[in-house]
Parts: sequence; C-alpha cells; structure tokens
Amino acid sequence: MDEDQDAELPVRNLVLSVCDLKQHGETPSSRCGAQTVTIATRMYLHGGADEKAAYGDLHLLEIEQMKWSELQAEGAPPARYGHTIKAYNTDLVLFGGLVTGDGPAHPPPFLPGTGWAHAGSPDNGLYILQTQHLRWQIPSCVGAPPSPRSFHSALVVTERRGVTSDYYVIFGGSGDSEFGTPLGDLHLLDLRSMQWTSPQCAGAPPPRMAHGMVQGPEDQLFVFGGTDSPASPLPVPGVLFSFSLSTSTWTRVQLQGTPPLERCFHTFDLIGKWGFIFAGATATNMSDLYILDVQTMRWARPLYEGQVNVRAHASAVLHDKLIVFGGVRDKATGTKKAEVESRISKKLFFLNVLEVKSSVAEGDFKFKLVTVGDSGVGKSCLLTRFVQDLYSDTHNSTIGVDFKTVITMVKGRLVKLQLWDTAGQERFSVVTGNYYRNSDGFIFVYDATNRPSFDHVEQWLGQVKLHHECGPSTMKILVANKMDMVGQLAVSEEEGRAKAEALGAFFVGTSAKTAANVDMAFLTAAQSLVETRRKQKEPTGIHLGAPAGPAGARPGPGLQRQNSAKAKCCVGG
Repeated sequence: MDEDQDAELPVRNLVLSVCDLKQHGETPSSRCGAQTVTIATRMYLHGGADEKAAYGDLHLLEIEQMKWSELQAEGAPPARYGHTIKAYNTDLVLFGGLVTGDGPAHPPPFLPGTGWAHAGSPDNGLYILQTQHLRWQIPSCVGAPPSPRSFHSALVVTERRGVTSDYYVIFGGSGDSEFGTPLGDLHLLDLRSMQWTSPQCAGAPPPRMAHGMVQGPEDQLFVFGGTDSPASPLPVPGVLFSFSLSTSTWTRVQLQGTPPLERCFHTFDLIGKWGFIFAGATATNMSDLYILDVQTMRWARPLYEGQVNVRAHASAVLHDKLIVFGGVRDKATGTKKAEVESRISKKLFFLNVLEVKSSVAEGDFKFKLVTVGDSGVGKSCLLTRFVQDLYSDTHNSTIGVDFKTVITMVKGRLVKLQLWDTAGQERFSVVTGNYYRNSDGFIFVYDATNRPSFDHVEQWLGQVKLHHECGPSTMKILVANKMDMVGQLAVSEEEGRAKAEALGAFFVGTSAKTAANVDMAFLTAAQSLVETRRKQKEPTGIHLGAPAGPAGARPGPGLQRQNSAKAKCCVGG
C-alpha cells in the first residue's frame, strides 16, 4: 500500500483554534455564573460570584484594545449570579438570578464541597441598562411576570418568519436557592409594550436548569442540556428540543451525527449557521465543543489542541468568534485521580472554528502513527471516531492493516496524520511488523474491562522493538479504551498511569463510544511530534530525552506526561 495515498477523504474538516488572551486595564476578579454580552466591538460583563460573595459590578471590555474598565452606572440592581443579560438595540435586558440575601448558604452544583460563604435567593426582577447613559431602570410591565428563578435561559427575538417582533424569551431555571426545583415554563416579554405573556405549550420537555437556548431558522428556538438534580450536576438526556413561537409547540429534533455528551452549566451560542455548545459539567468531567449546523441539522465536533475544562462560564459572540470569560476550572493537584481542585477563573479566551478544505493534499508536517494492541480492544473504533466522528457497536476484526488519513491544524500549522490500524491477532504479527518501520509514534491500546489486554502491552512493545529502535524522539501513548464502562473496569486508571510511566509514555483514558478523550489521544501525539520536529530544525541547541509535551497545553483527566521522576497531571487551562 502506498503510504502517501489518501485512502479516504477526512470527514472532520473543522479545526478549533483557542486563543488565550492577555487582558489589560481593570480586569474583573475571578467569578462564575456571570453574564457577558457584546454590542459592536464592546463586551459588557455583569455580576457573577465567587466563594465569598456575589457581585453587582459592571465592566466594559474594549475588544480591539483588550482593555477593561469598570463602569459606574446609576440605579444598579443588587448583586447576583445565575441571571441572564441580553442585548436589545443599545440596551441590556437583565432578568432573575440568585440575589444576595440572608439564610443558609448553599453551594451551587457546579462547585460542591467548597466553603461557599454567601446565601442567594431567586429573583424575578427585570432591569434595563441604557448603555449610552449608564443608567439602570426598572420598567413598568403589565401581565404576570415569571416566578423567581436562576440559571434559566433567555433570548431576544427580533424577527419571526420575516416579521419584526421584539420579544424577550425566558425558559426554565431553578426555582429555589437549593437548586431543587427545576422549572419547565416559558414566558414572553413584548419589549415594545412591556407586556408579559405565558403561552400554553404543547409537548414541553422535562423541567431543567443550567441549559442553553439559541434562535434557529424561522421562528424556532433550540434548547439543549441542563440538569434537574439539586445534589450534583447530573445532566438530563442529550436531546435537542425545538420550540415554535408561532404554534407554541415543543418538538424533539431528529439530528444527524454523534450528539454531544450530556451536560449542564455549559454555553449555547449561535454564530452564523453554527450553534456552539461549549464545555460545561458532564459525567466524564471532560469539556469539549460541538457544533450544530442549523441548516442541515447535523452535529460536528471540531478537532482541537489541548482541553479547556470549564463550567458556569460566561460567553459572548463577536463576528465569527466565541469569547469566554471566567467559570470554574478543575486543576489536578497530584498524581491521583481524586486529587483535583476546583478553581474559579478570570481567564479570557477566543474560540474560532476554521475549515480545512478537502483540496489540501499535504500539510506543513506529516507523521505516521501506528495503533498496537490485542484484537477487540477498540483500535479501529478509536480511529473511526477520530477521523470521521462515527461509532458502531458492530465489531469487525482488522485483517492485516487498515489505513486512514486526516489533516488537522496543530500550533497553527497544517499536519497530515497517517494512521495505521494493525491487526491484533498473532497470525498477522509478521505482516503488521513491516508497518512499524519509519513510524513517528505508537499508540498502545488496551481494553480497560479486559485485564489480559492490559497485561499484553509489554509484549506488543517488545514486538514493535523488533522492527523499530523506539528512540527518544519516538512518541508513545498508552490508551485505556472503554473507560465509560465504569461498573466493568478491570484495570484502574492508577494502574494505567503507572504502566505508562514505566513505558515512558503519555496516558489517556478514552471511550470510542462516547468520544471522550479520543481527540486528545491523537492530537497529543501530533502536538508533541510537531514540537520535536521544530526543535530538530533549530540551528543551535542539543535536545536530549523524550519528546516534549504540548507546549501551552494542559492535559485533562486521564492524560499524564510520564517522562519525569514525579508524574504530573493538570486539568484545564
């Protein structure tokens, strides 16, 4: 087989670029549950909370200069978090949230077990900020307003089926301070007449809070995610619901592609034809970005470097970019999985999705990666998930060698990955051994529910060494697949990490079925190989030892660099 041929065109041609931005001026303090909104090239940030207090301050970011200033506005509403703010012309419309008050303090579900020192009560106050005059007003409304709530969703709808209409739409939320009363009602505020209405809706989805809502084509509103549990962020099923403003009817949307992991405390934003579902709390504690093409109603998952674990953050849209501020991030403090510290952040970064054209034949770098391991551990499933974002429960054993190609972007450079899937049966060892030669890296895969496949990893490494010198520049990754099958695990993550350390490899715990950490496994290899290749091209300097890890990337749960005496594992950015 010709290694340079494109055996199949890559389906995943979207690449996510994440840019951590340097902030200037009066940078807002770390906070979660805040709200951001853009008007032209200005971004306003309001409210939010940390462990000590809720905030009622208002900040302005001049995006072109990346400079913050704190604004002093008349008639400011009480401090709060978990509210909504949306732009309407040059005004900002605020509703609800948890307002600082008396009573016992209840830590929010996205930050359990912390010393949360302040109490909050759900509010149903409506405030409008005139940004040109920096004046908050409480408008006089008619009709029954929504009940007090927090962590609801809201939208300003200015057009329905080509007809101008100015509505502030509110759906769901939490109705008490203990996050134990999820709501499922929908309310409309006519921003011209300032009249509240609560339509009788058919087919309403289950009540929820901490979900996301965007406007779809014509008069549709799309809702995704959320939770109905007060004890912990256990997401509701990952189903997309559509609400028709003209018929007041809810429907469950039939979609193509692999849906996102179920999540809550995420963000859902519309940029052009794409709906961005970013980060949040999931059952796997893994953050990612999914894109919904609202025209074709198909899910896509862009490839991207590193991992950004964040929840209860604030997001806003600027042109074709998503701006993210603050939220809660997890950072590992030791080598054990349980040693994870949750921290409230004040980081600001851009997300931008780029499209790699299918006409691109070569990248700036080309690397050959070979998957190795027992038959049935999921090597083919991992490759198919990475290259095409597809999964099938039907297992067909690889005969000899399979080959896939994908072009992605790593550190701003196009990288062509040649991915070789070798058979795990002993009778094919002579055939597959020929493909180990000239490989840039090896991905050793075992089934975390199958102990023998884990025990055989050293044997596979020995077979590789019969055909490859496995020098210091050779990338090695140990992948534990099927980590989603928690009740059937036969190998602990700690054992996997220890073996990876002995092999001088990265460790990644994955699930081809749920897509958890699959991209990370392959892109970690690509990042390290790019870094090694760049160092080799430097005119001076001698670089010894194992290939460097991804510069600037901070691996998430299940990813650990194993080439030092004391292993380290970091989550988030």
